[in-house]
Amino acid sequence: MFVFITQIPLFLAQTQYDLELEDSGSLLEIIPGWLWLALPIILAFICLLHIIKTRQDLLWIFLVLFFPLMGSLIYILAVMLNSGESTAARPRSKKHFYQDRVRFLQKSLEKTDTLALWAELGEAYLQIQEPAKAKECFRRCLQGAYSQDPYFLYGMAQACYALQELPEALEAIEKNMQSDSKDYLLERKFLQAKILDDLGRYEEALDLYDEVADKLATPESHCRQAVVLKRLGHQEEAEVLFLAVIRQVKTLPREQRSQNQQWLLLAQKMLSES
Repeated sequence: MFVFITQIPLFLAQTQYDLELEDSGSLLEIIPGWLWLALPIILAFICLLHIIKTRQDLLWIFLVLFFPLMGSLIYILAVMLNSGESTAARPRSKKHFYQDRVRFLQKSLEKTDTLALWAELGEAYLQIQEPAKAKECFRRCLQGAYSQDPYFLYGMAQACYALQELPEALEAIEKNMQSDSKDYLLERKFLQAKILDDLGRYEEALDLYDEVADKLATPESHCRQAVVLKRLGHQEEAEVLFLAVIRQVKTLPREQRSQNQQWLLLAQKMLSES
């Protein structure tokens, strides 16, 4: 019964088309009938484009494909005309989340001044790429009994590295590595390697890259490792890693591929200069 209802406009359009053929052979009088026939296809095409572009539930695709007219009308009423509500219902971006978090933490600090809140605020600033503000937050934390706290030192090292204040970043991460903490150990060693790399201490950086690159298994870790290998004259090993980076990035999902585009381009550039 439902399928029959969805086909009623097609039957009406065909009837109109047949009557127009009987009454007149004019092309202008025939066009409205064709438009009626094409309407479900046009609506379905528009809805499918919107579904794909806005990443809606796959169930909408089946509804629109199997019931072109009725499914399209339901989708238009339920989703397209309520796009404001749909957008609000979708998850916020990472940046917006941390921007909201910054505002919340700032208000919380006005009521209660604690190291935990300052540290969380510093982390939020790092996430929205405001390292100068993050550094100030962690500086407030690294006082008194907490002057050697590994978590605060790691935050300070990240902020200083983002600001390219390399000696200060190295001092913070070396103090951090003296602790017995195992939290984020690979990430901390990788940060130390990047700092040493940027300081031109390539041999030390390579030792750390060799230790963590395969465990992290990211395009960035392998690409940085390959760049240092090439600088130190290990051409063949570097080329193997550059090729691996290119293959890895090309097989990533689209969003991750976009995030790692710089490593793909760097690997391609390095190979072309070989």
